Amino acid sequence: MVADVVALLEALGAEVGETPLLVGHSMGAGVSGTVLATRPDLVRGGVLEDPPWFTMGRGGARPPQPETTQQSVQRFRDDRSAAEAGGRVELPLWPEIESRPWAVSKTQLDPLLTDREQIASQAPWIDAAAAIARPTLLVTGGREEAILVTAQSRQRLTELGNRHIEVEVVPGAYGAPGPRRHLPPDRGPLDQKAVPHRRELIGDHSMQLTRRQPIVVRGAASS
Repeated sequence: MVADVVALLEALGAEVGETPLLVGHSMGAGVSGTVLATRPDLVRGGVLEDPPWFTMGRGGARPPQPETTQQSVQRFRDDRSAAEAGGRVELPLWPEIESRPWAVSKTQLDPLLTDREQIASQAPWIDAAAAIARPTLLVTGGREEAILVTAQSRQRLTELGNRHIEVEVVPGAYGAPGPRRHLPPDRGPLDQKAVPHRRELIGDHSMQLTRRQPIVVRGAASS
């Protein structure tokens, strides 16, 4: 996936002649983070929305998920209307205009994209974070039970001290869409939350996100 994004950026750079902002969500944010770390010549900066930069707690394992990505996708292929209706219940704050395209795209997701060899990072995420040398805004939610960049990961980023990375936590929001029946719908996913507008989003870099067309890399759960 990283190679695909790099190839796209190289082609766009040759055609347009300027480096874009790279915006990634969930798995796409992990891919974008690796691109930012390894090919800074191709990007002006980045926005990473809740990348899979999680830190294992004691016990060394993440809690079991209710279903695999393949199982989730199959539900949409078997009965898209029912799965879409279920998504409206699970994600009540999602705009109605996004519901149908989200459901359709689920049926079109290539299962190979969820293969571990495709999505697993070949190096610890903290190494990628250390190597980022372009202005990067990392956005995550404030609901620890439903985000990837938890307080532990944010503490590691603080200790890392990479001045190119700024972390913004949206209170009450959660990260990648998925089954959230156990969560009260008080704020909703990060996709719906506007990060407060700041002219200097990342330190002294004065990066004005609204003035440049970004390249967006979406995550599998939101595809």
